[in-house]
Amino acid sequence: MPWDKTRCAYRRLLAPAWVLGCMALCAGCSSAGSAASDVVDAMADSVPDSVAGDLAPADVPVALPTAAEILQAGPYGVGTLTLDLEDKTRPTPDSDTLAGTNSRLLSTAVWYPTVPTGAPAGATPGAPQAQGGPWPLIAYAHGFFSFNVENEDLAILLASYGNGCDVAILETTGRIGAASACCGVRAHIASKRSLQNYEQYLRWRELVPIQPAARPPVEERIPSPAAQWREVPWELRLTGTRCRHCGTPQYPPQRVCVSCHTKDEMEPYAFADVPAKVFSYSHDYVMQTLDTPVTVTFVDFEGGGRLMCDMTDREVEAVKVGLPVEMTFRRLYFVNGIYNYWWKCQPVRCQPSGTEG
Repeated sequence: MPWDKTRCAYRRLLAPAWVLGCMALCAGCSSAGSAASDVVDAMADSVPDSVAGDLAPADVPVALPTAAEILQAGPYGVGTLTLDLEDKTRPTPDSDTLAGTNSRLLSTAVWYPTVPTGAPAGATPGAPQAQGGPWPLIAYAHGFFSFNVENEDLAILLASYGNGCDVAILETTGRIGAASACCGVRAHIASKRSLQNYEQYLRWRELVPIQPAARPPVEERIPSPAAQWREVPWELRLTGTRCRHCGTPQYPPQRVCVSCHTKDEMEPYAFADVPAKVFSYSHDYVMQTLDTPVTVTFVDFEGGGRLMCDMTDREVEAVKVGLPVEMTFRRLYFVNGIYNYWWKCQPVRCQPSGTEG
């Protein structure tokens, strides 16, 4: 069909917008809805320029599909089932007349591709799964004042295509064994920290207004692209110098060695992966930030070099002099269309355990 690429683009828009896919996972209560036609009609009225630009050259008009064309079912049939998922790590508190329990039960609806049948009229409970999986899994949380199957028609539509999302695959070679030891994916997942409350999540995502700190507003910082380009080696790559005469690393870059006082005998030295420890710190509870307090830290790098930066991903009570830290590259702020990045330190997240996937 002449609008295949347009339809693919719309399917990419539908997948993240409704967070539904070939196997859509929906949590919560239940009731049905049927607003898909209204949704796609509204979407067809305004195709983003970036999408239209990907479909055809600027001088070639793009024919927008109708709602009926977008809602055309895929080649697979659709099955459905309900799973009762139990989270034994979180208790359910008492609620009105309902007694609490030691776990949390989540009733979950699942839609998945079945044997190709043409245009499905609906979802068949318990139908056998189609060959050719595994299928992508996309979770959809309906939120408050809503129901887990209110977008069932869209879930069925996307499941009937047997896809619905793009996947990036990173492939390693036999040389992975020669790579330096690192924490790896499993160790990073195991060392994750959970947010203590939903309010903290809302603040960090800037989804709720925050009362400003009781101090004069911070002067607007306007980053200079030219200055950032000049400072890429020293700032963005966290590169200092090391004395060729005595081998002492120093940050920021120096002309005169702090140890042997040799002048202009320096070579570049990367600090990004060098182990460090907290030399001194201060918790600032009045500075404007989404993560109070701001932990201003002086860190000493192993072998030499000292840097002042903020500490992130830390428990305030656990910060102390001598705490082992590592450097992490973070976004600081966004001004005038420019993202400004720099380095922060964080407590060592996990210890290398050799190479792993």
